[in-house]
Amino acid sequence: MRTDLQVNQVNGRMNLNIKPPNMKLQTKHAADFSINNQRGNIKVNTKSVKVDISTRKARAELGHKFYKIYGKEIAQKGIQASMRGIAEYARQGDQLAQIEKGGNPIASQAKANAQDPKRKIGLKWLPGPEIKTAPGDFKATYTQDKLNIESKSYWPKGKLDWGKIEAYLDPEPKFEVKAVDVKA
Repeated sequence: MRTDLQVNQVNGRMNLNIKPPNMKLQTKHAADFSINNQRGNIKVNTKSVKVDISTRKARAELGHKFYKIYGKEIAQKGIQASMRGIAEYARQGDQLAQIEKGGNPIASQAKANAQDPKRKIGLKWLPGPEIKTAPGDFKATYTQDKLNIESKSYWPKGKLDWGKIEAYLDPEPKFEVKAVDVKA
C-alpha cells in the first residue's frame, strides 16, 4: 500500500458590496437683490454774448441823422439861411435905393442870382458802424449716474452620506492536502 498526497485547492473570489455616496443640497431660494439707479444730472448756465451795433455816426456822416439831432440842425440852418436872406435882400434893397449914384444894380443883381454858387466835390472816408461786444459765458456741471445694488444671499444646506464599500470573499479560498492510502 502506498500513500499519495492529494491536493485540493479552491480559489477565492473577492467581491465588493458598494453603496454609492449620496449628496443632498437644499437652498431656501435664489439670492434677493434690488437695483436702484439714480440718474445723473446736468446743469447748464449760459450768459449770452451781447453785441451792440450803432449806426448813428455812420448815418450822420451820410446825412441820415437821428431825428432829434436832424431837427435841431435843420432849425439852426433855417435860422442862419433866413438871416443871410434878410441880409442879402437888405443889401440889394440898399443898392436899388442908391440907383442915382450910378451903375446898373438891376443887371448886376440879375447876373449874381442867375448862377448857382460853386460847389466842392471830393471823396471822403465814411466810418462804418460802431460795434461793441460783451463776451458770453457757458458753464456746465454734470453729476454722474449712481447705481446701487443690494443683495442678500442664502447659503445652501447640504447633507452628505459618504457611502460604503464592503469587500468579502465568496467562496473562501481553501487549500487542502490529504494523505490517501492507495492499494497497489
